[in-house]
Order: sequence, then C-alpha cells, then structure tokens
Amino acid sequence: MLGTFLKGLECTISPYISNLSFLQDLDLSKDTST
Repeated sequence: MLGTFLKGLECTISPYISNLSFLQDLDLSKDTST
C-alpha cells in the first residue's frame, strides 16, 4: 500500500524535479557565459 503511494507520489513529483534540474542547467549555463 505504502509502496503504491510512494510510486504515485514519484510520478507526480518527477515532472517538477525535471523542471528544477532544467532551471538549474539554465542558471549554470548563464554563470559560465558571463
């Protein structure tokens, strides 16, 4: 039961994590370009 809940939670959160890592990549590229 808990495993299923965690799996659903991961599926819900993973897009946000992808967005965060994408934003971090943008910030890093900005830092290197300056």
